[in-house]
This record gives sequence, C-alpha cells and structure tokens, in this order.
Amino acid sequence: KLQFLYFIGYTMADWDYEEDHMQYGVSEGEMFQLEEIEIPFEGTIRQLTVCNDTLALIVDEPNKKKWRVIVYNLTTLKKPLSKTMDDNVHKIFMDARGVHLIISLNSGDNYYVNLHKDEKASKCSQISGIVIESVGWDNSDNQVCGGSILLGDVNGCIYEVKHDAKTGWKPKKQMTALNVDSPVTSLHIEKFEAGGHLLVIATASSRLFQYVGGPTLDAVFANDTPSLREMPGTHSDLRMYRKSINEPPIVFAWSTKAGIMHGKMNFSKRQDTVLTSETVLSFDTTMSESPLKGLTISEHHFFLLYADRIQVIAQPPGLSWVASNSREKLQPHEIKQRTVWSKPFSAGFHNEGRNIVQDVITGKTYIYSTKSVHELYDTNSNNNVTWKSFLERAMDPKERDRETYFQIAADLCKGEPEKTACVNSALGDFYFEVEEYGQAARVYSTTTKSFEEIVIKFIKNNKMDELLGFLLYRLKFMESRIQTRLQERSQLCCLCTWVTQLYLVQLNDAMGDEEKYEEVQYEFHTFIEYYLDLNFLDKSTICDLLASLANPEELLYFVELLKDYRRVIAQHVTHGEYESAMSILTEHCFSEQYDELWYQFSPRLIQHAPVALVTGWMRVEHGKRPFLKPPRLIPALIKYHVKYNPPGVTKNQAIRYLQWLVDDQGNKDKAIHNMLLSLYAKQNDDTDLLRFLQEHMDNPIYDLKYALRLCLTEEKHRACVHIYSALQLYEDAVRFALATGDTKLAKMVAEESDEDDANKKRFWMCIVQHIVKNHRNGVKEVIDMLRDRECRVLELEDILPYFPDFVYIQDFKDEICESLGGYNKKLDILKKGMDEVTRSAEGIKEDISDLKNDYFYVREQDSCIECSHLVLARDFCVFSACGHIFHEKCLLAKVKKYLDEDSSDDGLRMMKSIRQLEDRMRDTESESRQRSIHSELQGFLSNDCPYCGDMQINEIGQPFISERDKLREVGSWRLDGDY
Repeated sequence: KLQFLYFIGYTMADWDYEEDHMQYGVSEGEMFQLEEIEIPFEGTIRQLTVCNDTLALIVDEPNKKKWRVIVYNLTTLKKPLSKTMDDNVHKIFMDARGVHLIISLNSGDNYYVNLHKDEKASKCSQISGIVIESVGWDNSDNQVCGGSILLGDVNGCIYEVKHDAKTGWKPKKQMTALNVDSPVTSLHIEKFEAGGHLLVIATASSRLFQYVGGPTLDAVFANDTPSLREMPGTHSDLRMYRKSINEPPIVFAWSTKAGIMHGKMNFSKRQDTVLTSETVLSFDTTMSESPLKGLTISEHHFFLLYADRIQVIAQPPGLSWVASNSREKLQPHEIKQRTVWSKPFSAGFHNEGRNIVQDVITGKTYIYSTKSVHELYDTNSNNNVTWKSFLERAMDPKERDRETYFQIAADLCKGEPEKTACVNSALGDFYFEVEEYGQAARVYSTTTKSFEEIVIKFIKNNKMDELLGFLLYRLKFMESRIQTRLQERSQLCCLCTWVTQLYLVQLNDAMGDEEKYEEVQYEFHTFIEYYLDLNFLDKSTICDLLASLANPEELLYFVELLKDYRRVIAQHVTHGEYESAMSILTEHCFSEQYDELWYQFSPRLIQHAPVALVTGWMRVEHGKRPFLKPPRLIPALIKYHVKYNPPGVTKNQAIRYLQWLVDDQGNKDKAIHNMLLSLYAKQNDDTDLLRFLQEHMDNPIYDLKYALRLCLTEEKHRACVHIYSALQLYEDAVRFALATGDTKLAKMVAEESDEDDANKKRFWMCIVQHIVKNHRNGVKEVIDMLRDRECRVLELEDILPYFPDFVYIQDFKDEICESLGGYNKKLDILKKGMDEVTRSAEGIKEDISDLKNDYFYVREQDSCIECSHLVLARDFCVFSACGHIFHEKCLLAKVKKYLDEDSSDDGLRMMKSIRQLEDRMRDTESESRQRSIHSELQGFLSNDCPYCGDMQINEIGQPFISERDKLREVGSWRLDGDY
C-alpha cells in the first residue's frame, strides 16, 4: 500500500508556517498611510461627512460669528456648494450616494440641497422646528427623489419625512420617542433579504433599539417593545460595515464610554434582532491614555481614533477578543499582538484627531482634525500581515473561534495559492485535532501537504470512511488541475481504483443494514458513472475488483454501464439467471457486432431457455439485417434435448428452428438440411422424415449418402427406400423394400422409376419372385396383380417360371387364354409387317434397275458450273435431278472446301473418308484397283449437288469471308499513300 501512496502523492514540501511565516506583529514597511487632502477653506472644521467621493464640511469662519457649509467633490476637485450660515450649524447629513444633503441648525431651521441639481440650499419648513442629531436614509430608494427618511432629534424623538422630486417635501411625522434623556445618536434603515420586512436601528446615550416590521415604516414602529441592548455611557455611536451599497451590513460596532459592543448581522430571515455573536470590548487604561474620539470598522479590522494617534487592530468584529473565558478585559500583550499599525499624529496634523469617517460606496476611510483632512489607505491590501496574525490566532489552542479565524485567514489569501495551501494545511490539522475527520479530509484535499502523510494519519486512526472522503475530495481537486500529461492521468486512475476498493468495503460492511447499503450504493454508482464518463477508470482492473470483492449485482451494474454485454451475459449465466441473459441478448444485441455473443452463449442457453433462444434466433433472421449464420448455431442445436423445454412445451425447438429455416426462409445450406434430417431420423414417428424426403426428392440439398447411412443406423426403412430411389438405385430400393416386407412400397418404386421397360420388368420380376416365395397366396396375388394391370411390363409367360411345379391351372386358366389370344394378335401384326417390307424391297429393286438405264445429254458447249471451262475437256459429273455439271476435280475441291469448314461429326467423318480414298489411289499401281477406288470416290461426290443440296443450305450459317481469308481480304482494302 505504501508503494501505491508514493506513486499517487505529490512531492511538494509543505510550507513551514511554524517557523518562518507565523511571526507576530507588523511586517516590514508601512501597512497603512495617511495622506492629506488639499481642500481650500479657511476656518476650523467642526464636522465632516463623506459619501461617494463627496466631502461635506462645517467650518467656523475665523473672526466671524458665521458658519460655512462646504461640499467638495474629490473626483472633480470642485465645490458644488459653499453656503454661509448666520446661525450656528448643528450637523450636516448626506446619503450614501452623495446626492442629498441636509443641514440642521441649532435654531431648529433645516436646509436641503440636491447636489446633482441645486447650487443653493433651500430652507425646508416641513422639517423645521427640530434639531436633527441623526438621519436614517433608505438606500434602496431612488437616489433622485430621496424616498422615506428618518430623522432623529436631540430630544430622543424619531420622525419620518418623505421627499419627492415633483411635489417636494411632505410634512414630518413623529414615529416614536425613545424615552431617553439624550439625543438619537444613530439611525439606520435596512431591509431583510426576503419578505419585504424592514429593520430600524436607533441608538441613544446608553441604549440600542431594534425595530422590526413592515413593509412600511408605520408598521415597523407599531411595535412598542423593540429589541434593546444597553451599555453604560453618556454618548454612543453605531458603525456598520457592508461590502457594497446593494448588500446589507455584515458586522457592526457600537461604542460608548464604557467600551465597544461588536458582532455580526444576519438579514437572511425576519427576526426580532439581527445582531449575533455579540461581544463587548471594555476600555482599559492600557489601550490609550487619551479617550476614544471615534472608530470605524471593516470586515477584519477596527480603526480606533484617539486624540493623539490612530490605531488599526486586526480583529474581525463579532469575534471574541480574549482567548480565555475567565477574563473579560483585554490584556496589554493581546492588544500588542492584534495591532497591525499604529501611528501618532505629527505636528503636520495641526491639531488632535477629531473623528474618523468611512465612505460606504468607495470603502475609503478619512480622518479629520480641526485644520486638515487625511485619507487612511491600505498600502498592501492586508496580505502581508493580517492573514498571518489570523492564522496564528487560529492555531492557538486557547482561542475560542479558531475555525472562524482559519476562514478569515483563507479569505485574505485568495488568489495566492501558496498562502492558501499553508492556511488549509493548518486548518486540516486543526480539524484532525478536534476529531472532525470529515472536515479534515475536505481541507487536506486542497493542500500541498504530503499525500502519504495525510493518508497514513487516517489509516492509523482507522478512519477509512473519512479516508474515502479525502480521496474523493482529492480526485475533484486533481481533476480541476489535470493536464494532458500521462503521469497525472495515471495518478487519477490509481486514485479511482483505490476509491472503488474502499466503496466495496463499505458495501460489504453495510450488508445487514438495507438503508445504509442503499445509501452507499447510490454514492458508489454516482462515482462510477461520473469518472467512467471522464475515462479515469481502468475498466479491466475495476471489473477484477468487483468480481473479487463485490456483490455480483455490482459487477453486473458496472459491465452494463460499459455496455460490455459479454460480461453481463456471462455474469447472468454464471449465476443461473438465464432469462435475464436472454433479455440482454434480445434487447441490446440485435446487430452484427454482437453476433459472436449469440454463437458463444447459445450452447449454454439452449439447455435452460430453449424457447426464448429459438424465438430470438428467428427474430434475428426475420429482421431487416439478419446477421446470424445458421450453420454456426449447429453446436447449440446438438446440445439441445426436449427435456430442456419448459413445462407445457412438447415441441422439439431445434426442429422448430430448422424447419422454419428450410420451409419459411428457403434455406439452401447443406449442413442445415443434414441437421434437420438427422433430427427427423431420431424421432420415433417417421412421418416428418418421410414428408421431408418426399418434398426434396427431385432436388435434394442434403447429403444422400449421409442420409442413407443415418436412416440405416436409425432403422428408418421406408426412408431408406426413398433415399435409394433418390440415388436412382431403384433395384436396391425395391430389394430393400421387399426385405423389410413392404411390398406396396416396392411396387411404388418399381412403377415410378425412370428406367426403361426392360429394367422395370426386372424390378417387377423381383417383386413377383418375392411374393410367390414369401406370401401364402402368392400365386393368386400375382395373378390378381396381372389382372388389375398393376404392372404394364409383365406378361403371364414372364412369371410362369416362378410358379411352383405343382399348381392348379384352373386358378389362372383365363389369364392363359388371354395371353395366348394376345400372342395370336401379335403374330398377325408381325405377318402384316413382313408383307409390307417385302413389297418395299421389290420397289427398291425396280428403282435400282431403272437407274442403271438412266441417261443425260451433254452438249459440247456446256461448261463446268464451278470453273466455267468446257466440261467435255476433262472427267465430269452430272446431277440429273438439277442439271448441274461439274468437272470431277472442281466438284472434289468444292466438297473438300465445304467439309473443311464443317465441324460436325458427319462432316469430319466424310472428309476423313475422302482423304483415305485419295491416299489409297496414290499408293496403288493397279489400274483395276484405281478404277474401283475412283468409282467409290465418285460415289461420295455424287451423293448431293453442292449448289442445290444440303451443302448449300448449311452454308447459310457460314460467314461470307472465312477466317482463313479474313486477313487477306482486309489487306486488299487498305489504301496506300498520302492523300
């Protein structure tokens, strides 16, 4: 197993966060800096607010009992407003988007400016009569009209006022009184994420009120018992942090003289209070010798402003500041550890710090004194120091919210893989330490911590389920980073194999618990299907694992996913599930690529599901593209026996299939016909066999000799007779039929044979001899056979030699008389025929005699029809019937030319005779012998006239130009020379 671990794990060393990167304190260089903003004004700053890069200041003009309100745009570096007030300005308020500005005077008069439209402030009589201490803006409303606004005055009352761009301000309406002897120091309006409910938070000197309701402000303040928080003090300030103006705040800090209450805010659903994880930081003399002038917060920091310095503490609001539950106050060394930046004010700051404000839109932080305004900005995005301090706190065993600190450290390291891996390694160790092994598995999977080390930790603690989880997480992590390199794919393949083994172990352990088994099985199937699609599974290895460790149904499931129907069917057959195997064959294997599966499993399936198998064969053959070759199914047919049929089925399924092939499909394969014949021969009833032989008697496809041998072996005598007849061994067929005592069959063979009458007579003589010899009334039976004319080729005299020596003639007296009468008739016919032949012979003699005296006149000017020379100049021949005259040599040449082109047997024979006569005439010297040969040659030549006899008729089929003359004739038409 260790070899497997070394192969699969990464070798990157862990980041040594324990020695080099977990030091306390501030990193080298300044994390934050103060940069003064040049704003042209004269006087002393009494108040400053900033929203969306727009600054609004109250300035006491020097040597004048007047106050000036200045609005300065940090982007355009322009003053959209500068108004001098004769009365003392109490406070100014601007909405988060920097559009609406309200100026409240100590006299109770209030002014309004739309900074996007107006250049002058206008007095608002509708909201006069109160000195405004705080304003709650509904940031979700349209920024042009302002919507609903809450006003908190110095007497602890809260008013609602509405502003519309067309109709202007509506009269104020008092919503509630806090019943405290102090101003309303803070007002905030927020919305819950669902349901349309609203939250209003108001603070006074020592109390924090939460009003929940909706969807209107009237419904919110209808609640007379708001949620209340109290903390000693005479003045308080509430600050909240949100990631964007469109999102609800996530943390808060409420400061009084006694300390700072801070925590998280949850707007996911309506509840009486949205403040959670509240904890109080009590002020201690160790924090600062001067009082706290102001604070603001971010997601991970507190920004504390004192009269003489600014201090930034890396501490997320909502988390406990103290490590031990036994203490409530922060110790000096804990303050030092958490302080990531602290800077005393220099002389250039002109005076002590007055307050600190934060721009909700841009997230920028500003500090102002009586004479200057500075921006506090982060020089390195918190990445150099704060993540380390949070990680150190997370690793402190005494810390309360260690997991949260880990999460914060991880968030600060996003986008930096090495730092993220360092944090995750520590977080995994933490989870392992607190025995949350599942979480440890999840976190470890994303680290560069040694794979072997992690795996061995799980194995040593016998946490195999969690090890499985770790491997699954690692698979996902590696899958997202996989490249095309073969090594990485091999690692994934090995991981998948190990995960499969662990799942199989879980399945085996859950055998007794059906619900648990189904749950693990579902997870396992999901894993297999997903990574099979990604091709990260070694199919052969997984199959071997499943075969050795798993329930058979798991192997079956996997091979079905692979569409490896060979394994699926083999698995079903191995476990005796023959109907399921047939179902796979008939539903999924109906194409040519699966033909070998049919051939492979048919011998086994025909012994257990013969009806279904044969039906499947027939469906394949009857389909659009039949792909099975019936001869290759013969091994399966050989293994079949009728006893394998299901109950109620008696028909031989092998015969059913072969008979369907031969009769319905017209199969002409010799092996198929031989197989069907052998199955017919093995049946007790030979009806089917005789029918088959009779139907294929004229053109048998089966092997006749094999069929004869088979029928002889199975003692199918009638079939043997038919086969002898098919072999045209009629005499053997008759004798075999007689040997088996089937006289009727012997008669049928003798009568239907294709032999001539002489042979048929011989066959019938065998039958007669057998009947006379073996039948009790054989003579009478033979006589009846003659009487009924069963045999046309036998007469009485043919069978008399086979009768016994002692037999009563009266038994066949009539037949004898009839036979004698028949002979007399034949004699009369023969006599008439002889007389007619005699007369014909006499006529022929007379014709011959007349021919000897026949003559023909030849004139001296007559010429040879072949050469056109005078005929009397040489020996000549005359055809009296047509009058054509030829020189003897011309006639001989004409006949020889004709015979050269005649390839028939008669022509060749005649040509041969002529040449023999010519050779004999040249070889003999006897004149009389020459005359005899010459006379014989003239007999050949004078048989037929070449111009009007058979030779002329036969030449119609000959070409005008013979093959011999073809080249010469073609050459004679060639044109020479140039034209």
